[in-house]
Parts: sequence; C-alpha cells; structure tokens
Amino acid sequence: MPNARLLYKHSPTCSLSAIALDEMARFRASHPDVPVEQLDVFADRPRCMAIETELGVRHESPQVLLVVDDRVVWHASHRRVTAASVAEAWRSHVR
Repeated sequence: MPNARLLYKHSPTCSLSAIALDEMARFRASHPDVPVEQLDVFADRPRCMAIETELGVRHESPQVLLVVDDRVVWHASHRRVTAASVAEAWRSHVR
C-alpha cells in the first residue's frame, strides 16, 4: 500500500471553510482509518506556505490535498471540498 494522507487546510473565519469542515467531518466518520492532517491557515501559516512550495499546489482555503508517496495526486478547494469528492479521490488513488 502506498504512503497516503490527506491535508486539510481550514480557515476558522471563512464561511466556506465551515461548510468544508462539516464535509471533512462526514468523510472522517465514514473513513476513520484514513490519516487526515488538519491545518489552521492562520496558526499554521508557515507550514501551509511551505506545503505550497514543497508540493507545488497553490495555497487556497479551504483546501484538501491527497498526498501519495510525497506527491499530490488530487486536490480540491472551496465548494469542491465535499465528503463525496474526497472519498472518490481516496478510492481512485489509494489501493
């Protein structure tokens, strides 16, 4: 099995992030074994910006990145962060 994880960037002041947080909670409830790292875009700003540089995906919030073997294979931001889209990405890219 590949080394896979999800990074979820969350803004505590953004209404879209509040919706995405609910979606990620639904995803986590149905996929409790999937590693998800949640980052606060304010408190973890240096890490969020380093992720942009290291992984080559423009920083947005809310944003979820599926990282497999240290490479982003899928990402979504704003209204595209849904439990269904994350689950489909996980199914498609992680075996």
